[in-house]
Amino acid sequence: MKFKDLSFFGKLHHIWYYYRWHIIGTILGTIALASLVYTMFIKTPTQTYCGVAIYDQFLSMEDNMALSAELTSALSLPSDQAVTVQSFYTDSNDITVETDMNQKFNTYLYAGEIHIIISDEEYIKAFTAADYFAPADEFLPKDKFAAIDKNRLLYVKDPQSGKEKPFAIDISDSAVAKKYKLFTDKKAYLAFVPMEEIKDNLTATYDVIIKK
Repeated sequence: MKFKDLSFFGKLHHIWYYYRWHIIGTILGTIALASLVYTMFIKTPTQTYCGVAIYDQFLSMEDNMALSAELTSALSLPSDQAVTVQSFYTDSNDITVETDMNQKFNTYLYAGEIHIIISDEEYIKAFTAADYFAPADEFLPKDKFAAIDKNRLLYVKDPQSGKEKPFAIDISDSAVAKKYKLFTDKKAYLAFVPMEEIKDNLTATYDVIIKK
């Protein structure tokens, strides 16, 4: 029987039997193209509300994502904004691996994607000497700084003035530090990268991170 002599349903069966893989491929290709167009031209890209870097502490990809989602949710941010969390750590003694990690860290830092850094005393002092941070008493609102227990402040020599200033805050007893086991064998300190244009974002994120 010729194709033109088949019934309507017979023609559909014939087309499906002989061309089903072509049809499925076309459908999947159309879906993929539509998804790409939506992602590139329609969907609003997520903007970084505050970028948090955890330096010299291993966090799994799952923990990075979980902490990011936790902070974003706590701040009740709109769907197009998020707190991003990245950990920078290597246990390799290979100087090349460590150099690559530091290069990645500095790339994000100089691109303005890192706004808060959490690390131990050694690295906080090293980053302060490199002029990465703003003193906490100058960056935070006066009432917030006054509320900090002075025993939790880390004083480091200001590379510009040469004076000892409170550049970091001990967050070891915060719920975040305990839940994600941040620097369990030493103190975890938080310091601010001076980003005046999003100062309120950093302050709000700090408020969430230090909660006990």
